[in-house]
Amino acid sequence: MEQRLIGWAVDYYGSWNAGLIMLLSACILCILCSTLCHFSAQKKYQ
Repeated sequence: MEQRLIGWAVDYYGSWNAGLIMLLSACILCILCSTLCHFSAQKKYQ
C-alpha cells in the first residue's frame, strides 16, 4: 500500500522530493506518537 501512496505522490507532484517529505513526515509522526504514549503511560502508573 505504501508503494502506491509514494508512487502517487511522486507522480502528482512530479518530483522525488514529495516521497522524501512523506517518509520524513511519517518518521516524525511516529516519534511524536511514541513520545506521547510513553508520557501518558508514565503518568498512569505513578
